[in-house]
Amino acid sequence: MGRYVLRRILWMPLVLFVLVAASFFLIRLAPGGPFSAERSVSPEILANMNAKYHLDAPWWEQFARYVGGVLQGDLGPSFKFKDRTVNQILANGIGPTVMLGAIATVLALAIGLVAGTIGAVKQNSVFDYGSMSVATFGMSVPNYVTGPILVLVFALTWKAVPVSGFDVSFALWPMFVVAGMYVLWRGAEWAKSGLGSVTFARESACFWLLVLLLASCAAVTTLVGSPKLILPSVTLALPFASRIARLMRAGMLEVIGQDYVRTARAKGLSETTVVVRHALKGGILPVVSYLGPAIAGVLTGSLVVEKIFNIPGIGREFVEAALSRDYFLVLGIVVLDGALLVSFNLVVDVVYGFLDPRIRYD
Repeated sequence: MGRYVLRRILWMPLVLFVLVAASFFLIRLAPGGPFSAERSVSPEILANMNAKYHLDAPWWEQFARYVGGVLQGDLGPSFKFKDRTVNQILANGIGPTVMLGAIATVLALAIGLVAGTIGAVKQNSVFDYGSMSVATFGMSVPNYVTGPILVLVFALTWKAVPVSGFDVSFALWPMFVVAGMYVLWRGAEWAKSGLGSVTFARESACFWLLVLLLASCAAVTTLVGSPKLILPSVTLALPFASRIARLMRAGMLEVIGQDYVRTARAKGLSETTVVVRHALKGGILPVVSYLGPAIAGVLTGSLVVEKIFNIPGIGREFVEAALSRDYFLVLGIVVLDGALLVSFNLVVDVVYGFLDPRIRYD
């Protein structure tokens, strides 16, 4: 496992380099430029502006200059916001994006895992058909359609929640701190029993369920204290919860019929114990495989949601930067999302190896 993780970490810079190169040349091939909308600018002033940002240099020189800045942690200036750099824009917008993405991820996991597990345990029941029908609807309808529908129904018609905006109650942060300290303490206690022991394998499933329960409570409490986040969080979480529910149902159906689950039932264990301690660990594997691109997809999927609900995150900045040909801001967000995607995929592969002892990477 150690050599596999080291190889993946060594490959990450090359993957990011290819991503940056492809994004850089694709956006430069697009028609127009960052100063195309400024019609009143004379050719002399336009030439001076291009020279200021080195846009008059050959493409290979511009690319080399940009990569050199990225290696030093400088993502370049912004053409649209001339008084701010890309680093400053990302620093200001990453908070709302991460908050929205975290809440949506927790909601998607909680809803998807519960719906998929119950649907598999109660196969061909009314709940199974109903939940999978809702999941199919959630996967089929894009969030730029779901968002306006939710606004029309819950905000404009019923006036139950605010329409848009971003407002987080920071009084809720102590709850996150206490939950995090408890999780770390219990993790350390369970780790003392040995990572390879049967006791740890069983308790680790209960441990992660406890983590998800605490995270779900924190997410719901945050939404209650910050109702402006309810509609964007639900809009962003719905397609991912639908996919997780279907993957969880398929994984559980495959595991429930295996010999070790039937043996657990034959021992007289309760159905809850059989599902939580035996079937859940194997049934959740397809969901774990999906989590890497899903978490990154939550962040990139928030581009449209932030625009619809007027949330000051990096998603809204990305849309506006793409429309105004703000090259460096678009590239900066692409680099950030690419780094998150590669990192989350690595974490998922490592977790997958711990959950399934049959998998060996070395």
